[in-house]
Amino acid sequence: MVVVGLSEISKGFGFEPVLSDITCELMDQDRVAVVGPNGSGKTTLLRIITREESPDSGTIHWRKGLSIGYVSQLPEVALDTPVKSVIEGAFAHIIAIHEHLTETADMMAKSTTPAAINALAHDYDRCLTQLAELDGYAIESRVTGIIRGFGFDPDVLSTPFGTLSGGEKTKVALARALVSEPDCLVLDEPTNHLDLATIEWLEQYLCHYRGALILVSHDRYFLDRVVTKIWEVEGGALTPYIGHYSRYVNERERRILAEFEAYKVQQDKIRHMEMAIKRLRDWANRSHPPSEALHRRASSIQKALDRIPRLDRPQRERPTMRLNLDAKGRSGHDVVRLSGVVKSVADRILFGPLDLAVAFGDRIGIVGSNGVGKTTLIKLITGDTLPGSGHIVRGPSVKMGTLSQEIWDAGVNPQERLIDRFRDVAPMEMGEARHHLARFLFYGEHVFRPVGSLSGGEQMRLRLAQLMCQGINTLVLDEPTNHLDIESREVLETILDDFSGTLIVVSHDRYFLDRVVSVIYWLASDEFTRYDGTYGDARASRLKR
Repeated sequence: MVVVGLSEISKGFGFEPVLSDITCELMDQDRVAVVGPNGSGKTTLLRIITREESPDSGTIHWRKGLSIGYVSQLPEVALDTPVKSVIEGAFAHIIAIHEHLTETADMMAKSTTPAAINALAHDYDRCLTQLAELDGYAIESRVTGIIRGFGFDPDVLSTPFGTLSGGEKTKVALARALVSEPDCLVLDEPTNHLDLATIEWLEQYLCHYRGALILVSHDRYFLDRVVTKIWEVEGGALTPYIGHYSRYVNERERRILAEFEAYKVQQDKIRHMEMAIKRLRDWANRSHPPSEALHRRASSIQKALDRIPRLDRPQRERPTMRLNLDAKGRSGHDVVRLSGVVKSVADRILFGPLDLAVAFGDRIGIVGSNGVGKTTLIKLITGDTLPGSGHIVRGPSVKMGTLSQEIWDAGVNPQERLIDRFRDVAPMEMGEARHHLARFLFYGEHVFRPVGSLSGGEQMRLRLAQLMCQGINTLVLDEPTNHLDIESREVLETILDDFSGTLIVVSHDRYFLDRVVSVIYWLASDEFTRYDGTYGDARASRLKR
């Protein structure tokens, strides 16, 4: 059964068309991922499906009585609302029925006339029927199950929503959407800021979700495990594929190669027809008198040529960053050594005592739950914070380049031009700077935009451009794939594959970890465990314990 049907939907912003004549259907129990480059219209399509935005043209059909649960990238919730109230807000209509039921029972107890009691009893029975139809007596168990699945600390449930971290806000917004079990679940980047344990729990939940699911995500492991259809949005058009993300990648490559072959065949045919027309007209004009028969034949071929529907040249590759990150000189064997390090926050021991030895050429991934101290550990390694106790020694020839979650320091002027921000770290002539930035897809007047107007992905690309010019031999990355689309992640993975220096990375992107690191350190509140191999190897070892 069709849950949402879109027919010839178009949407633009200003003079920029985003979606053009989109026609597609979301069926009951579909699990669809919308993929495409940043800015291609993925979020716009989700917002149209959820009625958050209206198309410029076209028609949309929603199944009668359809309930939609939508989780946006930036949840819109009153900041002073307690977390548990936010989650329970999904049942506002059921809670209102419960309250009306209680009020009706009180009124019945106080009524004295048979007519009034009968009317109230009828209302009471109607409320009971509604609650039974809505499974209204299972609210508490459903809320409890979702809270347990997301691993919420009991203290967090009474905390105002506005005081939560980005990851915690995402978890609360997801919990609110999931607990109501809507007919159609719409998720925009649901894994952003979630830790690995929560992502894996969410994967299991969504794999068994009984309604329709449509989502946007750049997490390739997540897409492979959860979705069964792919809608590719690019250049305003939507192309559907059957299967998970990895199958889509292969099918897309085959489709593009087939389209390119068809395009070449058509171009050859057009060229031969044009040459035939030219020859016939030339022969006709050189005849004495000019040959009308040859002109008619040339005109006939021209009409056939004009009737051919022209194929657009397929874009075999999307624009990507063209980079090469070289380690400028090697450090000594010992890059950094932590011995008996303990770190406390507000009189609470965050972790420790902890030992870690990083040698030149190591490729280390650090994983663990949110709040366990991964970013703090990175700051200890880079020297941006000091331990409560223990010792940290860095090699004298180590030159670190860092990429943090915040990307910029708090003091950065949002009105500063992109090119000026780049040259603050990498002093060079304007022309050379523009040439360098073009490798990171910053072209033309784009380099003069204020940094405050850049998207998260654009800010990450600019920071990577700066790192390229700093002559580093040790690269420290804290969630480097946040805000990057899949193509940019793949380019970054290729860059890091070729980097000959030392790599230390914190990430929740399991696909990324499997590609770029060879050692995993798993940080927990009571342990810091080393696993040789990829993230997949480390997780398998932990499951066997």
